[in-house]
Amino acid sequence: MTKAPDSVAKLREVLECALDCGVTTGPLTISPDKGDPVCVFPLQSWYHSGWDTEPEISHPLYVRAEELRRRSGATFDASWMDFRQCSWPGVASVNPSTKVEDLSLASQFGALNRRFLPPHKMRSQGTIISFSHFVPRQELMPEKKYLLEPLLAKVIGSDPLEKQIRQLQPDLHIFGHTHIPIELTLDGIRYLQWPLGNPREATAQCRLVHNTGLLLVYDSALIKNGCSENGNGIPSPTVCSEAHWSRHYTRNKRDLNNMEELSPWLTTRLQQFISSLE
Repeated sequence: MTKAPDSVAKLREVLECALDCGVTTGPLTISPDKGDPVCVFPLQSWYHSGWDTEPEISHPLYVRAEELRRRSGATFDASWMDFRQCSWPGVASVNPSTKVEDLSLASQFGALNRRFLPPHKMRSQGTIISFSHFVPRQELMPEKKYLLEPLLAKVIGSDPLEKQIRQLQPDLHIFGHTHIPIELTLDGIRYLQWPLGNPREATAQCRLVHNTGLLLVYDSALIKNGCSENGNGIPSPTVCSEAHWSRHYTRNKRDLNNMEELSPWLTTRLQQFISSLE
């Protein structure tokens, strides 16, 4: 196989290879002998920086660190692998530092889902479990002051994805990318991330995942036995509801009024970074 000229061609090759191998890349409905069917619904997506609409951190320590990072050339753009490994022809930029908001790439990925989406809600057709790699809503990500890399919010989420989830109205949407376990219900839709993470994260934010193992998200026996809260076969709550950020945002609202406050771990990281360059 020859090397693909760009990332669009590579994605096309992957989808064609899956088709040739009999791998389903669109929605799949499984109908049990008894009870309602369950539909597993993948949603393609890509991020865009304008998805992040929350205020930037204004703490002097963070402002100083960003200034030093720009001077040294060790910018976020330079460190983010996607910007070096992906090639998207016809897209102005997906790099957050360019200040160019180009929705075309996120929209192109969203267009891959369009033919599968219903013109109306599907709840009457059984249980729907959708999933995506990227994050649909900013409420599913800790506030910037809690992140070791606040600019992460620029490269994780998609508005077209969120719009399509609202259209689909799944019983559960599973997502990934950020490696932060969380389970929340927003506007009547349950969202869940249960990441393995990397070896370092296995002893940090993903410790609960490694200690628990695989997570059951659907069991038809719950419907038969009348043990499913909404009659959809999805356990409620799952153990993910005990994850740190699940509990935090169940009990606390997002505070976007004080952008001069930093978490202790971000403060330490910024101080170490500044010391290494000054």
